[in-house]
Amino acid sequence: MMSDKRKFIAAVADIIRMPQVRRLRKTIHHHRFNRYYHVMHVAYMVFMLCRYLKYDWRNAARAALLHDLFYFDWRNSRLKGYPWMHPVIALKRARRHFTLSAMQMEMIELHMWPIHADPVRMPRYAETWVLIVCDKIQTFCEYIDIPVRFIRRLTGGLFH
Repeated sequence: MMSDKRKFIAAVADIIRMPQVRRLRKTIHHHRFNRYYHVMHVAYMVFMLCRYLKYDWRNAARAALLHDLFYFDWRNSRLKGYPWMHPVIALKRARRHFTLSAMQMEMIELHMWPIHADPVRMPRYAETWVLIVCDKIQTFCEYIDIPVRFIRRLTGGLFH
């Protein structure tokens, strides 16, 4: 029987190997954490929660890994409206490299809900709600600077 970590890696291996995704390691995302670290942890949380809830865990984890596929440092950017713009940029980049389902596109585009370009538009897929929650939890952990060793223990050192 395959372990959770191996199932996760098998589901997202092609994405992890992409230079466009590996490049996320060079961009600070929240506080002192790079964007690769952020998306990997969010994707693993989405994977685990979707498996538990019997949702489409494979495609949800793949979309979660692509939800912040952009390279600028939003704190130093002249781009106004970062919360509204970066999901659109991430979706455009993800579509350039992958064929995405309607669910995956919604997950990437609405992961900042309700702070996005169209706040009236509600997520339709349960997996989108899972990503929204997991992204907020991970961001909170990064901002309050939960010790890296604790996060490593939670994920079994999977990403370090």
